[in-house]
Amino acid sequence: MSEKTINHPIIGGVIEGFRRVGLFYNTPTFPADQIAAWEKEFGVQFPSSYRETIDYGSYDKNTFHFIEPFRDKKNPAFIIFASWNNDQFAFDTNERNSAGEYPVYILLDGLEPEKRYRDFPEWFQMVFNMTDRPINPE
Repeated sequence: MSEKTINHPIIGGVIEGFRRVGLFYNTPTFPADQIAAWEKEFGVQFPSSYRETIDYGSYDKNTFHFIEPFRDKKNPAFIIFASWNNDQFAFDTNERNSAGEYPVYILLDGLEPEKRYRDFPEWFQMVFNMTDRPINPE
């Protein structure tokens, strides 16, 4: 079996950060064949940064989870892929950039979707930054 590698420098750094703080596990969140099946089902290609991240391992932060992707009922262009507490995070599949990335929106009940991150790597870096900070900095 060949060793999996991460090609995206930001994603590689974030994964090493999760590993350093003991929140990374070598078991894929979702394997490549499952990701490919979802891409076929939704008729989209997920960003390579996202595919590498969830196929490479899993990340444990109690209230943060990568979830089985699904289309948002109010806006089918949004594919929800993660949750953190009551927040949901979605790719806007109408806004693919030249690098194959989609912006990440935050979806909160009762509010309009808000574009927060230009792409998955920026969003994943934020997730790690939030998990790596002390709960009580005093």
